[in-house]
Parts: sequence; C-alpha cells; structure tokens
Amino acid sequence: MEKFIKLILIIISLICTYIILAVGLKIVPTIYESSNSENINNVSLNLSYSYIAGVIFYFFVTLFPYLILKNKLKPALDLKLIDLKIQITSFIRSFNSVLDIDLKDIDLITIQKYY
Repeated sequence: MEKFIKLILIIISLICTYIILAVGLKIVPTIYESSNSENINNVSLNLSYSYIAGVIFYFFVTLFPYLILKNKLKPALDLKLIDLKIQITSFIRSFNSVLDIDLKDIDLITIQKYY
C-alpha cells in the first residue's frame, strides 16, 4: 500500500511539473485546446504551484529534520543495542544449568542473527 501511495505521489508530481512547464513557462507544448482552456490552465497552474510548494514544505519541515535526528541518534542507539545484546547473552548463559540446554554455541553472533 505504501508503494502504491508513493507511486501516486510521484505521478502527481510529474503531472504538476508538466503543467508548470507547459502552461506557466510555455516550454513544453500543451496537449489540447478548448474554449475554456484559459480558466482550466489558471486553475491547474495554481494547483500545481500549491502542490510543489507543499512538497518543498514537507521536505524542509518533516523529512530533513527527521533524517538529521536519525543520523545524530544512530551511534548512541547502536551502542545501547550492543549493550543490550551482551546483557541478553549473559542472562541466557547464567541460566544454562537451570534450563538443561547446551548453550555453548549461543554467543553475541548468534543472538545478532535474531535481532
């Protein structure tokens, strides 16, 4: 579903870019002409400008801060994750005699396969 939504948004972005190039900048030829084309062109051009402005706003307000925060927190979270894996390994090894299971192959590498 998420891929479908991304595909729809990319198609809408391409349509808006075409409208801006064809109607606003007159770089690309238009597809059709009609008696009401001036009104349709104005409405579609304004909607395209609004959509492109919304995409730019989304990048600056939502996406870029998220990526910056993710890159800042990644080293700290990796260290905490390694510490957690070591603690889980120690916990499992401490109950080796209680569980009656041969746990000598369980180490950090085998636990990392499951996480």
